[in-house]
Amino acid sequence: MDINHTELDLSPESIPLRRSVWLIFFSAAAVLLLILGKNPLLGSEGGSAESIRLLLDGKDIFAVDRTFPPDSFIQLWLCRIQMLPALLLGNSEFSWRVFSMIPALLLLSGTMLLTDEIFGRRAMCCAGWMLIGSYGFIYWGRNAGNYIFLAAWSIWCAVLLYRKNFPFIVQTLFFFLVFSGSMWWGSHFILALPGVIVAAYPRWKGNFFSRYTVFSALAGVAGALMISLLLLWHPGIAPVEYALRFLHQLKCSFLESFAQTCYAPLSAFDYGRHLVNLPRLIFPWILPAGFTVYWMIRKYKELSAEHRFLLWGAAVMFMLTGVFPSRRWQFQLCQLPLFIMIASGGVTGKTVVGKYQDIMVMTMRWGAAVAGSFAVSVFVVFPLWDMIFNTSMPGWIMFAIPVLGLLALGALVFDTGGTSAVEKYSGMRGSWSGYILAWTCLCIAVFAIGIPALGEYRTGKPFWQKCGQLAEQAKPGKVIFFNDAPEAQALCYMDVSGRVYNAENEEGFLRESDGLKTALVILHCRDYPEFQKILENSGWKTGENGDVIHEEGHLYLFGNKSGKNIFSAYLIRKK
Repeated sequence: MDINHTELDLSPESIPLRRSVWLIFFSAAAVLLLILGKNPLLGSEGGSAESIRLLLDGKDIFAVDRTFPPDSFIQLWLCRIQMLPALLLGNSEFSWRVFSMIPALLLLSGTMLLTDEIFGRRAMCCAGWMLIGSYGFIYWGRNAGNYIFLAAWSIWCAVLLYRKNFPFIVQTLFFFLVFSGSMWWGSHFILALPGVIVAAYPRWKGNFFSRYTVFSALAGVAGALMISLLLLWHPGIAPVEYALRFLHQLKCSFLESFAQTCYAPLSAFDYGRHLVNLPRLIFPWILPAGFTVYWMIRKYKELSAEHRFLLWGAAVMFMLTGVFPSRRWQFQLCQLPLFIMIASGGVTGKTVVGKYQDIMVMTMRWGAAVAGSFAVSVFVVFPLWDMIFNTSMPGWIMFAIPVLGLLALGALVFDTGGTSAVEKYSGMRGSWSGYILAWTCLCIAVFAIGIPALGEYRTGKPFWQKCGQLAEQAKPGKVIFFNDAPEAQALCYMDVSGRVYNAENEEGFLRESDGLKTALVILHCRDYPEFQKILENSGWKTGENGDVIHEEGHLYLFGNKSGKNIFSAYLIRKK
């Protein structure tokens, strides 16, 4: 019997990548969960963590008179979903941060889908590994603030625009993302949207306008409004109050970003921080990204229309989101996926291959070898840690970092060709696979393990917790911050049942302490001489030694070295 045998296509683009994709997502989930609750709250996480704590206490975080207005709608709305881990696991850094894993994985999936559409499968896997190893993904994917949702929101708008078929449901979902993003993120999303549209223009230009467009736009707006009102719900409020809440939250979403965009654009550019933020986000892929952008500009006429518009879209987004967020790099996160895609296209040779590409590959490979050797040597030098710091090295640093260093060196050594396990399982299939995996392992070692493991040496968290314990034990009339407004993470760790007050100066302190018998006062050490004079002149005295939180003369050092964040806490009584 005659059987027609078809010739097997063994080109890299035809090889099934299901196993590699699963490995990429499993690796991303592991990176996002590694010692997630080890590091105390960072400044950008305080607002979300404090909102979750207030929600669990039954407080209304959407009240118009809230102390901390939100940067965006969605940041506080997501706190309601984040309540579930906190209810199950208690208030902890892990429960506050674990929800950020969802938008981080959405960002990864959207970036890989769009890269597959533009550059193909090898570049898709390369973009996935590069994104997992980027500092922006590791840092913000493990952050309680959920700012990475902005990047995921933006990239999925581009994914929907890039669909070959643009049916009614896909159009409706796109308009829902656009209108809800505009309301929930305010200027942050609006500044990113032109870059998304430009990058996706070649694919949607012939499919976007149809007889269904008006209906899908109306449906998207209606869905965004309905969900907005639903998420503003709180028991005990009148229906008419929903409109006031919505307008207030909309104002909060636009207030800070719009004001700084319009009134201080020049000073923002003078600082030039938007130029530094992008390298921070895409680190360690600065060299591949810069190399690719340079050669795409040099060989612009040789690029396809899709590659040109991707380059223009990334440039538009970089310029517009740099107007306001130059001081706060979390609002430039939407740049991360586009520049990772560009870098992956250059690494895999899908854009233009410059004459210096071999030099770049060699530089990245030798850099990974040197950094991997340092990571392995951590285990050898750990006795010196005791001699220098008079304390033991965290176990995660002593064991996990050398292991990841060995994995990085192994990826370099065993990347011997298309049949090697490194290229086969990673899905990248190229001479660059080894150093991509090596740098990913090294960044995980430093940013997901090393820095969080060192968080146990930060003294801010125990100080605020001791303040809260003293407030619960001594039951002072008030807790007063002298000459300094309390930050959200301080209130979260203190977890006091009553309100915390702020006294901006002597007059404010006398007003807040009027009629009290006791008070717990927290202040910077530089303000203590002024505070001591106020105590002497107004009939107050510090408590006995057992009542005073003390360490090295009542001082606790944390934060920067300038002395700005050196705090003292005193329980004071009327003489």
